[in-house]
Amino acid sequence: MTTGSRTLAIPRSPVAVPGVVDGSLTTARDPEGNVCLYVMLGGGVQGDDCHIEFVLTPEDAVALQRTLSDQTGSATSRTPCRVGLRLSPWF
Repeated sequence: MTTGSRTLAIPRSPVAVPGVVDGSLTTARDPEGNVCLYVMLGGGVQGDDCHIEFVLTPEDAVALQRTLSDQTGSATSRTPCRVGLRLSPWF
């Protein structure tokens, strides 16, 4: 970025966080009947963690359930959902 005659270096943010981290998965239903999957990454004090929320319509949740319960291992599906993301300050 250039301001006047000076060029300022803008630090690059990481595009991905490599590796596997501990976390937890919470499921709930919202007032509209959608299935909500809350993924909390890390094990720190609440509010410091990264939260990811997946919201599926009841119909899409049933389709996902069918894929997850397939015992043959051959079922795959692409399930539409809405995604919410909150990154902690350490990201």
